[in-house]
Amino acid sequence: MIQRLLLIILIICGFNTNAAIIYVKNGSAGNGTSWQQAYGSLNLALQNAISGDEIWVAQGTYFPSSTLNATESFNFKDGVKLYGGFLGNETFLTSRADTSGTTTILSGILSSSVQTATLFKINNASNINNLIDGFTISGAKRIMSNGGIGGAGLQILNSTIKLKNCIIKENRTELVNYTPALSSKAGGAAIHSSSSNLILENVNIINNSLDNIKTINNGGIGIVEGGAVYASGGSFEYHKGRIENNEYTYEGIKGYGGAAYFKSVNSISLKNLFVYHNKVSMKNISTLSASNPEGGAFYFSSCSNILMDTNIFHGNYASYLTMPQNSSTPINSYGIASAVYFSSSSGTFNNITFGRNSLPEHMHNSGNAASGIYSSGIGNLSYNNCVFLEGVTGASVGTSIYNYNRCVSKYGIGYANDPNVRIIEMEFVNAIEGNYTPLYCSEHLNFGDSTHVSSTVDINGQPRVVGSSSDPGAVELQNLGTYNRVYVNQANTNAVKEGTSWNTAFSTLQEALNCKCTDSLNNVTMPAEIWVAEGTYRTGKKAEDSFFLNNGQKVYGGFKSGDTQLIQRDSTLLTQQTILSGKYETGKHAMHVVSSLFTYIDTELNSFIVQDGQSLSNANNGGHENNAGAGIYVRGQATLKNLLIRNNKADGHHDPSGFSPITYWGGGIFVYRADGHGSYTFPIVEAGVHVENTKIANNTSGGKGAGLAFWQNSVGSNPVNNLVSKFKNVEISGNKSIRTDGHAATAGGVFVDGRFNIDFEDFTISNNEAAGRSAIEISNNGGSTINFKRGKIDGNKEVVKQGWNNYAVQSYSNPNSIPNIVNFESVVFSNNTTSRTTMAIWEGNLNITNCTFVNNIGGQNQDVNFKDGNFLTLDKNGVVTIKNSIIDYSNNSLPDVFAGSWATNYSVSVENSLFTKSIPTQMVNLGNNLSNTNPLFVNKTNGNYNLQPNSPAIDAGNNSFLTLSPNLDAVSNNRIYNSIVDLGALEYQGTVSITEQTKNKQFVLYPNPAEREVFLQFDEYQKGNVVIYNLQGKKVLEINRTEVNTGKPIKINVENLQSATYIVKWLGDQFEASVKLIKK
Repeated sequence: MIQRLLLIILIICGFNTNAAIIYVKNGSAGNGTSWQQAYGSLNLALQNAISGDEIWVAQGTYFPSSTLNATESFNFKDGVKLYGGFLGNETFLTSRADTSGTTTILSGILSSSVQTATLFKINNASNINNLIDGFTISGAKRIMSNGGIGGAGLQILNSTIKLKNCIIKENRTELVNYTPALSSKAGGAAIHSSSSNLILENVNIINNSLDNIKTINNGGIGIVEGGAVYASGGSFEYHKGRIENNEYTYEGIKGYGGAAYFKSVNSISLKNLFVYHNKVSMKNISTLSASNPEGGAFYFSSCSNILMDTNIFHGNYASYLTMPQNSSTPINSYGIASAVYFSSSSGTFNNITFGRNSLPEHMHNSGNAASGIYSSGIGNLSYNNCVFLEGVTGASVGTSIYNYNRCVSKYGIGYANDPNVRIIEMEFVNAIEGNYTPLYCSEHLNFGDSTHVSSTVDINGQPRVVGSSSDPGAVELQNLGTYNRVYVNQANTNAVKEGTSWNTAFSTLQEALNCKCTDSLNNVTMPAEIWVAEGTYRTGKKAEDSFFLNNGQKVYGGFKSGDTQLIQRDSTLLTQQTILSGKYETGKHAMHVVSSLFTYIDTELNSFIVQDGQSLSNANNGGHENNAGAGIYVRGQATLKNLLIRNNKADGHHDPSGFSPITYWGGGIFVYRADGHGSYTFPIVEAGVHVENTKIANNTSGGKGAGLAFWQNSVGSNPVNNLVSKFKNVEISGNKSIRTDGHAATAGGVFVDGRFNIDFEDFTISNNEAAGRSAIEISNNGGSTINFKRGKIDGNKEVVKQGWNNYAVQSYSNPNSIPNIVNFESVVFSNNTTSRTTMAIWEGNLNITNCTFVNNIGGQNQDVNFKDGNFLTLDKNGVVTIKNSIIDYSNNSLPDVFAGSWATNYSVSVENSLFTKSIPTQMVNLGNNLSNTNPLFVNKTNGNYNLQPNSPAIDAGNNSFLTLSPNLDAVSNNRIYNSIVDLGALEYQGTVSITEQTKNKQFVLYPNPAEREVFLQFDEYQKGNVVIYNLQGKKVLEINRTEVNTGKPIKINVENLQSATYIVKWLGDQFEASVKLIKK
């Protein structure tokens, strides 16, 4: 009785009393009864399996043939369940090591020259339990010519099968002179399904290709369909996965469906799919619209029961080649329906994002009204909670019915004034790159109808309804609210990237900069601040991409993920570096790393390294918009703080004759103003920048201003920029203005051309190179005031001797305009090498106060006609005043001043100044000057230009000449130590040693000033912390728990500190002390 009951139960349950687990493991040679006795061949296991068996396959790569026979395949056995991903020791299915499908590979690559024609065949397998779970199916190559059935990856005929946790990739079908017959169905390089019921769950279909090299029109039969998937008849269910980068290219009559083609399929369900970057394209040049491709992603033909839910279509397209008139170069043109084509089909489409589906070269454009979805024939299409960024169109014939409910479309859909439709572009985090997370500021949040939401989660697996209702499209915004700040972290791996916290940070800075919304009244909403974590962020994928700053927004770098206060970031750029790079591929660079267009001075970039921008090399590439400002391009205003701008290049093609009209200017920073030219008008924004605590180094220009350039177009017709550009604690060093073809390029450090007012304070302009005006060139201006206060112009040199314009600094004013005023106060000019003089003036006013000129080398031109002087050239008329200064050119016999033949009405006056030679005859001596006098520098040979205690320059100046505020000298010491100012840039500070006494404990820091390193020494053992602060009180360097032994100093590396004055503080266990440090 019991045995009969058991038999009845088994019959009712449908169990096979002989069902077993069959084991397969690479390298084994057993009978499949255990892991120890596993089969080494999957084909052998399939041959010996019976209905009800499970086949467990260990990780590894398996081939359908061991004899390089391309016609052999894996042949599925009806009623079997096939599992991959095992390590080879599991006893329970739930213990399987890997379910991703990546570790157990069924490969069609039999050798370097032989590939399987069809990797997996499933034929007449009707058992509803048929399953393939946990495999990668790749590498098949099917070549066809005389009709036949497609399917390189899987060929499924008259069967029922479920594919789960699989990857179907890199399978290829080639049709060579293909002659189709009525029964021919060649499509589907990944999956060919005919009269089958197919279920796909968590399956990725990637990089499969159908290449129709030539299809012969056999009596009108010539169309081949479906790049990756072909399905005819039966049913097709595909839930969760990616169908991506599949393509169908052809030379023939027509092509349908880059990713998939569905014909007369009884039931279709497509849910939670990322449908990205699939294409159908015609390779030969077309003049007949009948040959044009249709359906970049999907093509549905005579399918009456389609359900799509929670999918994203992005980057798909249909294209063909056309030959433009008067051109020999073909271009891509759009076929029909870049995303989906419906032919006599009906269905319901819920929560779909039909995003940017465009040709790659058009992806950055605003969209295409006719390129997204197309329908023809008779059908009924209902869209609920959908977003359309491309057009939805249809044929003029047929009776298709379209229903739209709670949809947002960039282009017109539905009927006029339909309350369930919004005709506007919905705002996403980064639609160009395929991130369709709605922006927090979008007006369309919660616009969806939740009755059409069938899942509790969105396409990213996050809660589907957050707020009063669902959001349109496939992605739900998870953090509703108004945000004053968004976050960026390129290392963020969270699936949710909304920018509202470090945990949900954007992964690209572009996404954060694009995080803004414009309402129907054109009011713009955006966060006030962007916080960017350490890491490298690249501009984009083409030369025109740049980090475009938003007006009034502040962008801060230098954070660690999780920081909660602005002060926590590393503004020194020493430890937590946030790098903005213009190098987006090997050998490819953005024209501008950062762009600030028509913005105002409250727009701020703070604590970044800006590098690797490079202008285009084409001679006809659009002027300065493409050629200038490789690092930072400012057309308007911006505040730039705590930056390192390095290794940017504004250079390219040059006229072989030597003349170059192309403005390869501003390798590091380019500031530009033009209120409009030609038929174009632009917002009128005065141009200027506020730059602080910034180093502009090792940039290149093929024109002018390798480090920094200002330019105003059409100076004569534009007003003065009343905004004063300010440079505080800025170093401009190691930049080179020299063309790659050897011709002249000028202004290695700074170039100014236009009506700009600029203040430089606490600056260094050093070691720049150019063919002329190696440090500073001020040119073609009128009515500008430019101040250089408290700084150093050192080590700049020319690299190509030209004769007539080889100076370190030149100021030029248009004689027909208002004169410029250029002021230098408390500036050291040293070690500059020129063919002519250190400075030159052509018209305008040049005022030199409390400056030191020492160790400069002039008059080195090989042309004797231009070997004219050391200190100053009067190229033409101008007014020069020299006050409280030291002019030391004792190492050269040439005169200190040279007046050119055009200089007939100049004025040069000097008072309270010291010359190591005679006062030049071109100067008007206003008294209190010293000539043929040694200033007695501390160590002129080694660059210490401080005054010795007995120097004649001490207290020899006139206090009334000073204009400094604060009143400090070139290295930020008090400008007046006694009651009278000294001559030169460096004030004598008395005999106070840098050794300080604090509680009888000696504290010594040397050398001081220092360039790369300093040493800390005590007279007995000490232990404590060393902290270095700038004069604003900000900590810039800290060394904790330092031990200093008696007589053995410790070394502190200060090379990366900017040139300035700092306070070094010792926080010891026994006492505290501090001393001032001058960093050169």
